[in-house]
Amino acid sequence: MLTKDLLRTRLAGNYIKPRFISTDDPDLQELADSILKICREGVGRTREYLENAAASCAALHKDVKLAKGLVKLAFDRLTYETPSGDPRELRKKLLRESARAIRGGNLPESPLDFRSILPSAAEIPEGGLYADLPGNDKLLAIRDITARELLERYNMSLVQTLLLFTEKLELEIPASEDPQLFRSFCSRLRFHRLLVSARRDGKNIRMVIDGPASIFENSTKYGLQTASFFPVVCRFSRWKAACTVKLKKDPRRLVLDETSGLVCRQTNLASWRPEEIRMFADLFRQENKDWTLDDEPGFLTLEGGKMVFPDLAFHSPGGKTICLELFHRWHASQLESRLNECRTGQIRDLLLGVDRSLLKKDGVLAGELNEDAYFASHGFFFRDFPGVKNVSALLDGMTASL
Repeated sequence: MLTKDLLRTRLAGNYIKPRFISTDDPDLQELADSILKICREGVGRTREYLENAAASCAALHKDVKLAKGLVKLAFDRLTYETPSGDPRELRKKLLRESARAIRGGNLPESPLDFRSILPSAAEIPEGGLYADLPGNDKLLAIRDITARELLERYNMSLVQTLLLFTEKLELEIPASEDPQLFRSFCSRLRFHRLLVSARRDGKNIRMVIDGPASIFENSTKYGLQTASFFPVVCRFSRWKAACTVKLKKDPRRLVLDETSGLVCRQTNLASWRPEEIRMFADLFRQENKDWTLDDEPGFLTLEGGKMVFPDLAFHSPGGKTICLELFHRWHASQLESRLNECRTGQIRDLLLGVDRSLLKKDGVLAGELNEDAYFASHGFFFRDFPGVKNVSALLDGMTASL
């Protein structure tokens, strides 16, 4: 993503509009090629060398801010290695020896021969006395892309950076979209642990994803999750996104749709899962042979068209399906509404897992959950990732009560 100082936007009344670039522009493709060439040919060179070369390239372009933005995105794809060894102690040792030589007046005629009088000079590593400075890190590899892809990523990054300053993201997508694509979309929602409320409205699905400004704790992390999630929206054939951006003093509306020309290059979206979900799924499949686990369960539809996105689903040999939804530290408000939907029968057979970090944020909630009849038979607490024994016991208990 871009940094705030590299954003290029314009204001139009109450709206803020990203200054998208044309990915077919020959001049911009040449600029992108030049930046990527510096990276490709820079393997083995130092970070300082690459940054200076890229800065010179950017300075020659008529839109320096745009060029710097492309450099930032290209350099995000570089992997560096730090030279081996720690020269700090040797550096101190040589400075002390230098001070003694200067005080003693035993100096060579040429400054170039000064090292010859220092006993420890032979120990200087290949990277030099300051090999531990970031500028001396050497480029190890680049996750290469084409010039067009770099330009496409620039347009997407303009939007993602603006999303860091939103309270909520409003989405509208057609309900008739490819089911597999929507399944991948749900997978990404769960992967980023996003707070989402959704409702089917005729031929469309309307969603609201709470953004960082509405959640004061972990706001930076949540904002990054919202921005990182957004590209998958652009894979739909039709979509509309809207939000209020609080970038400066006056809030502005950002409205985008499929005509914006944004391109999502991410693939294998369904395989992206939170680490705790992956660990739980692996352990459950090893230890429980009575239930089949589905870690891409899609969604549940309630009366009135409201949609719920569970994290996992379990299928019994008899055809019974039970879903599990996990609630993390910023999910307190959704947990309360979900419990109410379960108590009133709007949702049946839904297991609820509550991260103990959420209880630290709301001390009253622990007592309420311990006294809740539905949570007693369908819920459990966890830390880091759910316990297989807890879930298996609840599944078996619910089956026995049928």
